[in-house]
Amino acid sequence: MAENAYYASFDIGRNDWRDAGETVTEPTIAVGYQINDNFSVELGFQDFGELKYGEDDAMHVEADAIQVSLIGGGLVTDTMGLFAQVGLDIWNLSHTEEAYVIDQNDLFYGAGAFYRASENLNINLKFQFHELDWGAGSDGDSHEVNTVSLGGKYTF
Repeated sequence: MAENAYYASFDIGRNDWRDAGETVTEPTIAVGYQINDNFSVELGFQDFGELKYGEDDAMHVEADAIQVSLIGGGLVTDTMGLFAQVGLDIWNLSHTEEAYVIDQNDLFYGAGAFYRASENLNINLKFQFHELDWGAGSDGDSHEVNTVSLGGKYTF
């Protein structure tokens, strides 16, 4: 089992709202437990940001998610490693102009690389892919949000 099992992480990411053609920069925070040298479970919060559009940017859409995920990976050299992530976005989207709020759950996945800066600190580069789907059939809609983030993970 991993000697330092608990960790916290903070990332700054570029969230690319594919269908809206907008990109925003927002944070992600997480806490996790390293099950063994190759697997961990994580609970996090990701802010997907706020989009402004329409005449004079009068309409606003905001989204965020609580995330539960499983991460697998390991070192490929003494200081560099790779990982993959799959999880559940428990997300919330609000639209100010049309005054609605949507809460749904969707799977997300990601992959990344890390540099072990010290025994307790990793520097991470991460790619994640999110699909925020709601409704069904012709009443349904979705937003695809792809994220590239850079951050750190500190183990206790």
